Amino acid sequence: MSPRPKPCGVPEAGLYRVLDERHEDAWLFVPVGEGTGTATAGDENDETSADDADATADGVEADETPTPGVPGGDGDVDRADEPSPGTERSYDPVRVPRTGHGEVDGSLAALSPGYLVRATLSRTSARPRVLDLTVRKRTLFEFADGVVGVFEAAESAWASATATGEAMAARVTRGTDGQPNGVLYVFADADGDRLAEFRTGRRPLEPLLARVNDAEPSTRSEWQPADRSPTVGPGGVTVPSDDREPPAHGLGRDREVFVLRPADGPYVVVLIALRKGGTLADTVRETYHCPRPEEP
Repeated sequence: MSPRPKPCGVPEAGLYRVLDERHEDAWLFVPVGEGTGTATAGDENDETSADDADATADGVEADETPTPGVPGGDGDVDRADEPSPGTERSYDPVRVPRTGHGEVDGSLAALSPGYLVRATLSRTSARPRVLDLTVRKRTLFEFADGVVGVFEAAESAWASATATGEAMAARVTRGTDGQPNGVLYVFADADGDRLAEFRTGRRPLEPLLARVNDAEPSTRSEWQPADRSPTVGPGGVTVPSDDREPPAHGLGRDREVFVLRPADGPYVVVLIALRKGGTLADTVRETYHCPRPEEP
């Protein structure tokens, strides 16, 4: 059931994924629903630390070696249903002008596609106004059309999909040290519209990111409760209380997501680099001439 529309004039606070649709005068804010996995209550401190894994010379190497605790740790990536075009209000993008919001204009100017923000929108007119905005995650999205020389792992995944009559396939990618450094998806693109659907949020990337976040080891598994060993005193046996909660992991860490359409292939590649600024992300950017945007 679709959520009820909020009364006109009532400010709406929520999490939004930022897209740009290549419009210089407006951002697209795609609502991130509570059921996606990345909208779990979390804080800026919910990122995890990890050692970077080197990429192979051509950027990505796919392997199905079991690795517990990572996306596809039992071999292949669990096959997710293909993200569908948003039919519910939860994924309807909101076109937000980049200026005209007063003090918030500076924050809007510093955004990049892929950022996850918490914002309050006033929609009393056809021109939404941002009342406040906080960046929660600095994930970067990159879209490239007509790329030449798609990496071998993507070609192999697509060949596997076509051989089995599937419209998609997924792989864990690994660096030269054998450690996971990314997750790769390929999607059939017979109508040539898949890249545009991802770019505009009509076909959300959020479920793919949520799957990676949910499958990756988090600070929750590393969290240790305080010592609650029983003690014996004059009043008898007591157990110290521990009201702390383990840290939330739902928002995941900052990543880089590449959506690529090969010049000579009827499919679209979605590559999620597990670490932003890591060797894998740098290699993909260099290979396909996608410079990283300047960030504050």
